[in-house]
Amino acid sequence: MRGPSPRPQDPEELLDMDNIGEVTVTLNEKEQVVEFRFKNIFFAGKGKQDHPPFPEFVAQLHYLYVRLLTESGVARCLK
Repeated sequence: MRGPSPRPQDPEELLDMDNIGEVTVTLNEKEQVVEFRFKNIFFAGKGKQDHPPFPEFVAQLHYLYVRLLTESGVARCLK
């Protein structure tokens, strides 16, 4: 997946701050366990940045948001 939203008209166009997300699911039938993972990578789409894309507290809030989003998706799979 590629964010943020809304994207420019040209999906190949890079943004000042861009990101790529990945969702993976691993099924272990022997142990009857399913593992869900969500990875989100932020990067400078245009040029080079010498600082993080946003402050640390915003990164922590984003981490919590992604965790809740993933847990909500997992809960729907279990119904």
